[in-house]
Amino acid sequence: MIFKKSSQNTKSLSQAVCIIICVVFLSTAFLTASKAESSGSISAQDPRWGITLDDFTKHLGENIRYIRFTPKDKPDYKNKIMSYITAIDNAYLSHILIIRTMTVPETDYLFVKGKLYTVLEDWHVVNAKKQDSILNDLTKRYGKASIAKDGNFSITSFNTPVTKVLFYKLVYADGTAKCKVYYYTNKLFRMLIMDQ
Repeated sequence: MIFKKSSQNTKSLSQAVCIIICVVFLSTAFLTASKAESSGSISAQDPRWGITLDDFTKHLGENIRYIRFTPKDKPDYKNKIMSYITAIDNAYLSHILIIRTMTVPETDYLFVKGKLYTVLEDWHVVNAKKQDSILNDLTKRYGKASIAKDGNFSITSFNTPVTKVLFYKLVYADGTAKCKVYYYTNKLFRMLIMDQ
């Protein structure tokens, strides 16, 4: 009887130790994941579609300068994806806020009803070497592209299950080009409907 009791106690002790180890392991994993997420930075190439405005600003680097504005603040502001959104319903115009980071490239993060929908990188006018560099970086990240060309203007499109990318390039006579890159969620229409 004594041997049996001792065996049961050993078994119970082993189970308790296993439970404690599991709890410690899961807690550590959770804290590590939370820390990694909280310290992660936001980038145009790796956007978190649907992230809230508050979470977005928390993830911006401390040294990144930015401004906020609405389409009403800048009536001349042009953004192809914004035009698509407002074409669906012009009422969205009053729910749009843009965060512009003072970086190279200048980057606009467009929020609708407080959620991130699209990102615009404005490279302004760059030389041929930089044009190639932008395209090469996009190809490495997003894979095979399709190109639509009309004279000196071209649109290079990339499509992944999560993000669509449009590289707009207008080439001038001296070989320089005005370049913009649009990133937007592949579920843009669905997000708009769900947020109504």
